[in-house]
Amino acid sequence: MDKGSYVLEIEINGDVEVGALGVRSFNGVYVYCGSAMGPGGLSRVKRHFRKAEGEGSTHWHIDYLLREGKVRKAYLFPGRDIECQLSNELSTGVHGFGASDCSCDSHLHTTENLGTVLERDHRVIKPDELNQ
Repeated sequence: MDKGSYVLEIEINGDVEVGALGVRSFNGVYVYCGSAMGPGGLSRVKRHFRKAEGEGSTHWHIDYLLREGKVRKAYLFPGRDIECQLSNELSTGVHGFGASDCSCDSHLHTTENLGTVLERDHRVIKPDELNQ
């Protein structure tokens, strides 16, 4: 699968222990900006969908959230390394979430500014479309 960036739309309600970040409260729909520029490319999104179904190990902040939440869909941006740019445009972040390897404040956001991000060319997939 191509390399690129992605945004997951996740529904989560309740308190979740997020590794070293501790317990955080969530209520509603959030979006997570991620990068899939490494080996496997955007197939990483499949891993996130499987994680939301209870499979696999927990490595990243998003894994903790996916154990308790539901991925509604993913927006794929093939061929573009724009994870941080997308995240900065959303600018409604949950402080410190998913941004331990960059200078962003967060990679998890409310959906408030999602429209700006979606003005770019992207492809949408839902969990049930992954096996097609």
